[in-house]
Amino acid sequence: MSDNSFQPINKNCVFITSAGRSSNRFLSRLMETSVEDCFSVHEPDLLALVQTDEWLEKIRSFGLFNMTIGKFTYTGSTRGISLAREHGKTNDTAAMRQFYALRQKYIASIKQRIYAESNLQLAGLIDLIPKMFPNSTTVYIMRDGRTWVRSHMNWKFDMYGKRDVFSYFSSGRATADQFPSDPFYRKWDQLTRFQKICWQWQHRNRQALALLKKNPT
Repeated sequence: MSDNSFQPINKNCVFITSAGRSSNRFLSRLMETSVEDCFSVHEPDLLALVQTDEWLEKIRSFGLFNMTIGKFTYTGSTRGISLAREHGKTNDTAAMRQFYALRQKYIASIKQRIYAESNLQLAGLIDLIPKMFPNSTTVYIMRDGRTWVRSHMNWKFDMYGKRDVFSYFSSGRATADQFPSDPFYRKWDQLTRFQKICWQWQHRNRQALALLKKNPT
């Protein structure tokens, strides 16, 4: 990195990412049980309502702001950092610095030889990962669009629906009306929820495949 205020993290790492709904949690558990001396985690800074026993430890590792209000900003989560890059609100050096701030303390505490993170929110940072983690491997999973869309249509979190909290924030979820060059830029509000989810699949995967070309690992 060009900024001398921090250094790349040299730990052996594996990062698994996707557009979501692609067995990321299963793969995380598989890594933990099948790879020797490996610490494997699924979305380490996710504050899940069903895992309240982990909240205190996560807040200690990632900070109260990043675990709460930060989820809805461009700097407090990997989701926000990825979208900030898409929206031209940050450059690569700043994005790496923000990601470093979210992970350095946490990864430094891991005693195992290998750190494995399965996290869909890393898809927008694929090209930056090897610059921050020179001893890393990145895996991107692309699920069949038909089953991916079906899964999201039936998902309890209601993507692009009234219960989807993130869709109300520009830093929370990508929408076509955020990108003037997108063919659905002026038609976004006319699309059905099904059509919006279809748009999300092609948008996320197109972005990830473009970034993969810049990732040598």
